[in-house]
Amino acid sequence: MHEVVLKKDCTERKVLNRVVTYAKSHNVENLTLEIGFNFQSNYSLDPCIFSCKSLTRLKIVITTFFSKTKLPTSLHFPKLKSLHLMYVTFVANANGIADPFSNCSMLTTLVLDHCFLHHNAKVLCISNSKLSSLTIGCSIPKESYKIVVSCPNLNSISLMRDSIHQVSVSDLSFLERANIDVCDLSFLEEENIDDEQYRRFELTYSSIICWLHALANYVKILILSSTTLKVNSCILYPSLFA
Repeated sequence: MHEVVLKKDCTERKVLNRVVTYAKSHNVENLTLEIGFNFQSNYSLDPCIFSCKSLTRLKIVITTFFSKTKLPTSLHFPKLKSLHLMYVTFVANANGIADPFSNCSMLTTLVLDHCFLHHNAKVLCISNSKLSSLTIGCSIPKESYKIVVSCPNLNSISLMRDSIHQVSVSDLSFLERANIDVCDLSFLEEENIDDEQYRRFELTYSSIICWLHALANYVKILILSSTTLKVNSCILYPSLFA
């Protein structure tokens, strides 16, 4: 079996567990799980998925009410080349650091969208010797944490929407392209901007500047969206708020 795709709202836990068990027992290579749950407790995927040695591509998008799907401290996929995670929570080690990708020895493409850290963990380490493409679409600012990127073969990075505003990078000598496209800032067109909106705006600006400083010594091609440029303009030229 080459590929299994499960896309369904209000899926029962037992259905998902059966699909995961099937994928492992039949050596599935491509697995897509785009599902929604209607329960409120935290959910952990069947551990057998994390020992599925045949997977080369995995996409997990699990939405629940008031909870997030927990992933283990470290992922072990010996053949995985592409990983897309959305609405999941990473469990950190005893030092408060989550480093889930360092043991995925073939991983080249990683997409993280609205991913979180469990409990009070504050650092997500993206460390991988093979990774060449990284996309980060982050959580709302109040859920922010620090990202540490150490990927010696990283070629491109894309930052979407409300990016994390604490970051450090190292060993990115092969980085060619960076694309920064922040969140929709249509509220800037409104006559009255409330405190929460302006706070979000300030955090977005802080995030952009932090990433620009972090990537400046490595990136060769930098692409900034119109909204990204607008954020910078409004900070540098406050009269644009008038």
